[in-house]
This record gives sequence, structure tokens and C-alpha cells, in this order.
Amino acid sequence: MRKISTLLKPAVFLRNISHLEDQTLDTLLKAHRAQIERVQVLCPSEAKLANMAVAYFNSEESALECVAKLHGSIVDGRRVTANYR
Repeated sequence: MRKISTLLKPAVFLRNISHLEDQTLDTLLKAHRAQIERVQVLCPSEAKLANMAVAYFNSEESALECVAKLHGSIVDGRRVTANYR
């Protein structure tokens, strides 16, 4: 199992997404879809709803641009945090 600290691609971690539907998550990332290789939604084993997603990007520049645009985003009255790793 690979640790988060050894990611091979630039990645943006989206947290606090348990209230979002798949379509809403797609809408959030729509502007960056061309640079995203894949999006992985993560759900802790004891949780019933996914609370985090990881978007893997082709380049560090596009990942940082995505974080800048999503910084401070509020969706359905809740803040969605985006961090680059």
C-alpha cells in the first residue's frame, strides 16, 4: 500500500465533501477536467459517506491552479477545502 507522501502525480485533496453528490463534485472540477487524469473518492471504512476525494493532475501547475480557484469554495452552505500535495 502506497503512502500519501509518496504520490507519483501532483494531487489535489478535496475534503468535507460528504454532502456533495457526484454531479456536484464533477461541476466543481469541470474547469480542470482536461488536466485531471483521474478522481478517486475515498470513504473511511467506518464511515457511510465519502468525505474526501483526490484528483490526480498531469502537471503541478494545473493542480496549483485548481487549488487557487477552489480555495474558500462554499457548496450548499458548507466549505469544501482543497489542498495540494
